[in-house]
Amino acid sequence: MEFVQKGYDFLDEHGGGPFYNIYEFHSFSDVDPEVREWAASPTNNSYTKIDAIVISNFPQKILADFYVRINKPVKPTRIFNSLEKAFDWVHSEMDRM
Repeated sequence: MEFVQKGYDFLDEHGGGPFYNIYEFHSFSDVDPEVREWAASPTNNSYTKIDAIVISNFPQKILADFYVRINKPVKPTRIFNSLEKAFDWVHSEMDRM
């Protein structure tokens, strides 16, 4: 959360958001429970419009599914197997918003 706060401090100093995020993690990446809760919250993560999560292996699928099903993010969130499909979805959502 310390890294997240530093990022938000920087964004606040330079005009804020909104952001249409695509996350692509390394094979052995993990996300702290506190960060997952923050990201899913309706009152936190105020600059995010949507999140696309790109996975490349089964452990990442488990983590992404856990986040979507357990943390239940309030922002539109989808999981993809390719960066190209994630880009396509993000662009289609940007056109709708």
